[in-house]
Amino acid sequence: MGRILFFSETQKKENNGGTKAREDIDHILKEKGYLPVECRMCRDFTSPKNVIDSLISIRLNWRRLSRVVQNDDTLIIQYPFGDYKTNLKQVKKFKNKKNLKVVALIHDLPSIQDNSIESSEEIELLKLMDVIICHNEKMKEKLIELKLDQDKLVCLEIFDYLCENVEKRQSKNDGITVAGNLASVKAQYIYKLIEELKGKDLKFNLYGPNFELDSYELYHGSLSPEKLIKEIKGSYGLIWDGDSLEECNGVFGKYQTINNPHRVSMNLVAKMPILIWKNAALSDFVRKYNVGVVIDSLLDLEDTISNISDEKYEEMQKNLEVLSEKLRTGYFTNKAIDSALEKLGEK
Repeated sequence: MGRILFFSETQKKENNGGTKAREDIDHILKEKGYLPVECRMCRDFTSPKNVIDSLISIRLNWRRLSRVVQNDDTLIIQYPFGDYKTNLKQVKKFKNKKNLKVVALIHDLPSIQDNSIESSEEIELLKLMDVIICHNEKMKEKLIELKLDQDKLVCLEIFDYLCENVEKRQSKNDGITVAGNLASVKAQYIYKLIEELKGKDLKFNLYGPNFELDSYELYHGSLSPEKLIKEIKGSYGLIWDGDSLEECNGVFGKYQTINNPHRVSMNLVAKMPILIWKNAALSDFVRKYNVGVVIDSLLDLEDTISNISDEKYEEMQKNLEVLSEKLRTGYFTNKAIDSALEKLGEK
């Protein structure tokens, strides 16, 4: 039985949950006593220069591993991790030469999320992994459909969100909060909702980059995850994507059927009950823990909110007290990592 190492990649400082999720997992792995292999940032493809830098960095990152890896070690990778061709070559090499075992913890599946790579290329790399921590049962089913061995798969259930305790919501009448990328290509629904609900009592608290209206009194800007969790306003967190008010549609909307959006975790830690589309993968989680309402359509949003009694809201708040403690302390990540290592005989 060897040691457990993990790639710890330098993160680009941005006001988004993706960076926060990776940093939190790094922190949890360090607390478990695993050995970090400090890595250069290798996933920035926003310009030709950054693409070249990332391609150079991914090679240097594997070279760093070669200096510390020993026979029969286990490596945890937060996936995706840079250039696929390089990763494919290096994983094969280390498995052959060092009998390295590799655990991939999935953040996203680019071949499904935005079609940025070929599905066959992604699956070829994932098949090399000894264990894969995927988001949820729906993602697990999708990966099995794509011919991955179900015995290699472990479900995370939901991303953790490490932070200090947040006070419970004081009222169920402080509006609906949307926090995330507000670009119309991803969240056109929010602009339609603003129009649809003009003159009505229902209000929105909006947080995030790429807001496209010149003025909106309840737009609160784009904040860092650390600042957002302390300042966020609202009584409910809305999880939706696409340009339709009747369903989550388009590439981003369909991705919700297998994805764990990190903003769900943020809303739950902020003790805001979730409003989520009935076909979203995390709707099962919301039902299981009774921490929100599963909805068919945003056209029914006003009625949905008005039908939540004070007693129902208080019940969800009590459930959030328990669940937020788990999310803030890394419960789900720890459980998934332990299950993955148990499959490898490391626990």
